[in-house]
Amino acid sequence: MKQMKQILMKLKIFNKMQKKFIYSVLCSLALLTFESNAQETVYPAPAQKGISVITHATIHLGNGNALTDAHVVFENGKIKAVGKVDVPANANVIDAKGKHVYPGFILPSSDLGLIS
Repeated sequence: MKQMKQILMKLKIFNKMQKKFIYSVLCSLALLTFESNAQETVYPAPAQKGISVITHATIHLGNGNALTDAHVVFENGKIKAVGKVDVPANANVIDAKGKHVYPGFILPSSDLGLIS
């Protein structure tokens, strides 16, 4: 009789473990489902139209030089001017006072400007 009780206890423990395992597998599958759809609605930004100017920023040129209180002028998605230039009257102005800008510099594996 004692052996029978031990066997039943082991079966109960095994059933609890099975339930936990099944529960964890179902939770994992649910998370994978959400994660697989996480990037589904990311689309490229629309093309820039008109003139935009980032003003009053510290602009790093990529060669070790930096311009303070300078501007970056964009027109139709391309950089047209960098430095202390006049702001066109019809431009979309973005005030970046106290910010640092690296125009035309896209290198995701670099730490340039991140380490002082």
